[in-house]
Amino acid sequence: KIHQPLSPKPSPPIASSESIFSTESETSWGSTVSQFFL
Repeated sequence: KIHQPLSPKPSPPIASSESIFSTESETSWGSTVSQFFL
């Protein structure tokens, strides 16, 4: 899977999604969602 470093931006719209991916990346749910989005 591709892991991109998060930049300290002023709360970008993608940040919320990226945060979820980072948190859920280690869970099976995260893997499933990642495949759906990717």
